Amino acid sequence: MIKNKLRIAAVALLTLGANALTLAGPVSTAHAGAFGTVENRLPSNYTVKTARFLSDGASRCNLWNPSGGNDGSANVVRATWNCNTRWLPSGKSSDSEFGWLYDADGVMVESNYIYQDGSWAQSPTAFMWTRFHDYDRVICALNSNGQPHCYTA
Repeated sequence: MIKNKLRIAAVALLTLGANALTLAGPVSTAHAGAFGTVENRLPSNYTVKTARFLSDGASRCNLWNPSGGNDGSANVVRATWNCNTRWLPSGKSSDSEFGWLYDADGVMVESNYIYQDGSWAQSPTAFMWTRFHDYDRVICALNSNGQPHCYTA
């Protein structure tokens, strides 16, 4: 009960802070939610997972970009972090599937994919995690060449 109240208070503060920043001018092209989200628009034969990077996470995630930016080659493991992962069904988003308080920190496709954030793009190999920042909305869909493509919107 106390944890829920603290989480709700944190969301309220984050939302107020985001609104104050918005009044000052555009901060990013991210969605209006307080946490990172992933939308899976890929066909059901592709597996997409989301992760929360937590010190007590039950799994281990190999990241190519632990800073959340363009850290160089997407085929080199630069960090392995504790994480909790969830499969995201085709046609679903992490906030609608897991609740609006679910904060996705990373995305992974179980096949080679392209990840794009603004002007840069990388091509992580299958099972390689990509980190993104809070407030980012990541959409995974097929690009015009029929390749899985995850991008910030």
